[in-house]
Amino acid sequence: MQADMTHVIQKWNSCDAGRQLCVTHAGVFHADEVLATAILERAFGDIEVLRVIAVPDCLPEGAIVYDIGGGPLDHHQQDGNGCRVNGIPYASSGLVWRVYGKQALGTLSDAERVQSFVDDALVSRVDAADNGAIARFDDGAQSPLTVTEAISGFNPIDGNKESYDTAFLKAVKWMRAILDNSIRSAIASVSAEAEVNRAIGNAVNGLLILDRYQPWKKVLADSENPKTDSVISAIYPSVRGGFNWQVACEDREGAYPRFLAPQGWWGKEGEELQHECGVDDALFCHRSGFIGGAKTKAGAIRMAEQLVRGEP
Repeated sequence: MQADMTHVIQKWNSCDAGRQLCVTHAGVFHADEVLATAILERAFGDIEVLRVIAVPDCLPEGAIVYDIGGGPLDHHQQDGNGCRVNGIPYASSGLVWRVYGKQALGTLSDAERVQSFVDDALVSRVDAADNGAIARFDDGAQSPLTVTEAISGFNPIDGNKESYDTAFLKAVKWMRAILDNSIRSAIASVSAEAEVNRAIGNAVNGLLILDRYQPWKKVLADSENPKTDSVISAIYPSVRGGFNWQVACEDREGAYPRFLAPQGWWGKEGEELQHECGVDDALFCHRSGFIGGAKTKAGAIRMAEQLVRGEP
């Protein structure tokens, strides 16, 4: 341990004064401090990461310590370090995002809204998993691979000579791409709110007509417009040509569809589908019945008008 500490002291003493010093724990790493590191990297641009067994007594002023040491950016204290309004406890990623999230977002005009969207979509889920507060499948079904599990796979395994520090940096690079994508998605969702809410207000016969594809599902799920509950489907231009319809759902992630296509359409395309649905320019229907398309907006609308209410 003493040799490791000597190495740490030498490393930070030789650190470029222009770089932000960030200190977290050594050894096996987890998604929360990996995500926290990606956040700090985005916030400060160029950082020096020191992974230590214990926090040294004389760190330089301004060093950021997280997920170790029991400070404001650690959550291993006996009573944790607070919870969100929705009850999800903070891990180091959430604590770092809460403090440095706006800085990581730069000069965005809607930074607070984007910060909230990213916390909901990514950061809080990593926190929930790290704190053992994530929902489990109780029917024996195989759960999807999570970000937390994927990060765990970066840790060296028996026979792998790669150091934990090297593997940690690889995990941070991967997580940085996840964070950047989450931020881009949040920005798109925030910018879509006004347009999608306007379309909800203009919906006729439960059809939400969009002039271009927008991330509409989260806006619909969160909207307080009284017409929201009657929305059947969204209609929008497809990037592959033509127009798609996609069913409305009860949740933000699209796991609980309100409506589905008649089962006779599922998995069919072209003439076979056109015969089934009576729409002469129908193109396809997904084999799960939640999305389909036609060559024209009118055709997509005629298909959407035939959707049937899903099981509660």
